Amino acid sequence: TTDAGSNWDLICESAMGYQDVEPPIAVTKDGHIVAGLFESATVSSEAGCGWSKATGPIEKLYVVDVTLRDPETAVGITFEAEQKRTRYWRRDPSAGSWEQLGSALPAGFIGLTVDVDPTHPSHVYVGGVGDVADDGALAVSDDDGSTWEMRAIPGTGMSAPPFIGAMHPTQGGDLFVRTSVSPGRLLYTDDAGLSWQD
Repeated sequence: TTDAGSNWDLICESAMGYQDVEPPIAVTKDGHIVAGLFESATVSSEAGCGWSKATGPIEKLYVVDVTLRDPETAVGITFEAEQKRTRYWRRDPSAGSWEQLGSALPAGFIGLTVDVDPTHPSHVYVGGVGDVADDGALAVSDDDGSTWEMRAIPGTGMSAPPFIGAMHPTQGGDLFVRTSVSPGRLLYTDDAGLSWQD
């Protein structure tokens, strides 16, 4: 929709490069639609009428989630199963290319969702689980992914994966995490994951 929902058009899945899944999607201020796929990311600058897959280092990687770093800039996380590695990426709005930001997240951590503090774009949050300890955690970076600190999310893990559901638009560090089970839980932190409440 380009008119706040008064009219809608459909975009077929095959045009975007996926089928029978629900890819993460972000839309930039200038209208670029960015979607994460099992092999790379795809971007449309034509309201969904034309799509191009990302090339370069992110090509063929599983793009688990995408979001916006600022109104013009998409970011995302990838996961490589063989290396058990999650990495954080930024799309250059002018060049259209993707680059890894900072260092990979701690080994064995499986990132599931990524969000960026709208008040401080260098503050990044990745929700996920450990592949060995089976514990849910929030990976927090205050320096655009150069370093990461792991903060436990109680009562979450492989059997109840944590997904970042929302961030406060003006209060950095305030975020909600939901669990992907039924019945689910909604957890809230106002200190970037140092403490949690249902």
